[in-house]
Amino acid sequence: MHETVGLDPIKSVTYTGILNRLARAQRPIGMPLYRQAGLLRRFGGDISSNTLAASVVRVGLAIQPVFNLMRDALLDAGLIYCDETTFQVLKEKGRRPQTTSYLWAQVTDSTVPIRLFTYTPGRGGKLAGRLFEGIREGAVIMSDGYNPTSISRKIIISCTLDAGHTRGEGL
Repeated sequence: MHETVGLDPIKSVTYTGILNRLARAQRPIGMPLYRQAGLLRRFGGDISSNTLAASVVRVGLAIQPVFNLMRDALLDAGLIYCDETTFQVLKEKGRRPQTTSYLWAQVTDSTVPIRLFTYTPGRGGKLAGRLFEGIREGAVIMSDGYNPTSISRKIIISCTLDAGHTRGEGL
């Protein structure tokens, strides 16, 4: 059973097009919300980075049911590609800003490909295991050398070349 949120994410002067741009500009061009707020100020906008962040979070809560359906389809796929990267969260309750967090990418090669990105505060097996709770029997997970033993009902194919690089071994 998935939790749903009954929010109207647009109850402010923030327009949907702006929210779309804010969320999309963070990763590909590496522009965090505080820099976007500064850029808006230079052009006469008066929106704080906290307001921008709250708006992006509200949109995330509103689309959670869609994310849940996508996760269900992903876990039913025969092959799932998975990779993680470090991610810094500046203000997170109970954690220092220097603490390493992770952003996980999970992708299918289905006819309609699914790409999900999930935040976890760490890289431990229990956290990674939750990403694959409900995975179908016999599904294959392809990762870059990370092999969480907590994932049951799985076959994991790891790229040992990438795993060697993480141990400092060259080609």
